[in-house]
Amino acid sequence: MWREVKEVGKVGITVGVEEAIKRLASEHGLRSNPSKIIIKQIRLAYWVGVIDRTPKYLPPIYLFEAEVIYANGSKGRAKLWIPATEIQPP
Repeated sequence: MWREVKEVGKVGITVGVEEAIKRLASEHGLRSNPSKIIIKQIRLAYWVGVIDRTPKYLPPIYLFEAEVIYANGSKGRAKLWIPATEIQPP
């Protein structure tokens, strides 16, 4: 789904990539408790939120694509995100 948006202001990135990686482990704990997470890609994106509503604010996020490895050797993929700014929407 693609949405039309218009710029009404700018928000600076206030969380660096290194800080986002640290937060990934502490704030985004996976319920399955993997033994290892290998980050394959990091990119800057915008969080749209609920699909069936038009957002008033698109906060910037770091989107991590990762491979998740479990203690039994099984693997999976995960997409995780961390806010790229400390600024809260109005």
